[in-house]
Amino acid sequence: MSTVRILLGVAAVGLVLRAATPAGDDYETGKARARTLLSQHRYREAVQLARELNHRMPDDLAVYGLIVDADIGLGDLADAEKQAQWMIDLGMRQPNVGGLVRVARLRMLFNDPEGALQMLGDALARTPATEAETHATLLAFGAWLELLEGNSEAALQATGSALRASAHNPCALAVAARARVAREKSIRAEDCPCDLSF
Repeated sequence: MSTVRILLGVAAVGLVLRAATPAGDDYETGKARARTLLSQHRYREAVQLARELNHRMPDDLAVYGLIVDADIGLGDLADAEKQAQWMIDLGMRQPNVGGLVRVARLRMLFNDPEGALQMLGDALARTPATEAETHATLLAFGAWLELLEGNSEAALQATGSALRASAHNPCALAVAARARVAREKSIRAEDCPCDLSF
C-alpha cells in the first residue's frame, strides 16, 4: 500500500471522527464564550452569539439568560423583558432560579423594587440551602433592593444573613459596605454590584 493511500485513509478516518463528534462540545464552548464576552462588557458580540446558540437549541434556559444579560447591558430592556418571560414560560416545570432572578433584575431596573423583591423571594425559595454562594448572592441582591427602598436597616440585616451563608461573597461584601453609607450616598438600581448571571 502506498504512503499516499495510507495518508488519505488516515485523513478520511479523521473526517469521520469529527463528523461523529457531538456538536454539544461546540455548543457549550459557545455558551462559555458568550459568558466571557458579557464579563468583558462586549454586549453586542455576546447577544449575537447567544442568539445563534438560541437558534440551535431554542429551549436552553441558560442561553435565554445570556440574551437577557446582554440586552440589559445594551439598554434594550424591552427585548430583555421578552426573553426573560420566555425563560419563565419554558422553565415552569423546573426550579428556574435564573429566570426569576432576571425578572427581579428587570423589575428593579423598571423602578419596581417591591415586585423585584417578590420575584427574589420565589428564587430564594427554589434555591437549595446547600448552594450557599447562590443563596448569599440572592440575599445580598435583596439587600440592594431594600436600599433602593430606603431601608438601610433591613439591608444590613439581609447582608448579615448573606455573609453568614458565605463569608466572602463579593456581592454581600459590596452591598454591606454600601448599606453602611446609604444615608450619605444615593443608590441607583443600575449600580447593583451583584453578579446575577446564574
